[in-house]
Amino acid sequence: MLAGLAWWRAALALVLVLDIAAGCIANFTPSTNDFYAARPRNRWIFIAIHFHVVIVALLVGTGLGAAVAVWAYTIAAAAVVNLLAGRAAQTFVGGLLLAVGLTGLPMLPGLTPAMAAVSALFMLKVLFSFAVDHYRTVVSSGG
Repeated sequence: MLAGLAWWRAALALVLVLDIAAGCIANFTPSTNDFYAARPRNRWIFIAIHFHVVIVALLVGTGLGAAVAVWAYTIAAAAVVNLLAGRAAQTFVGGLLLAVGLTGLPMLPGLTPAMAAVSALFMLKVLFSFAVDHYRTVVSSGG
């Protein structure tokens, strides 16, 4: 994926991919989870600023349309999941939307295997690892 690119493009793409991968893990930690659970506005901002997958596609010069589709789906799905904060269904809905998104990746035209892997990590990071409050106190729906 990085072969033949200017060194700065390859380096920047690699840094963004590593940030996506590291975020998959870091966003599952109780400290990150609790920080954003206590600051709902910050969670919305964090979701909104994530467009790494589009920048990676621009830097490597492949799959831009697919990356925009992945980004749009991921942000919309993360918003839905975030709206369910404090509810028992949040984890289930997050997992369901992640599964739907991952299943759709092979159907996107122009998505190389490398960009499919980056896209999958991006979805995991933003949609499930981050948007789901994994250590929440569940709000009862009554009854």
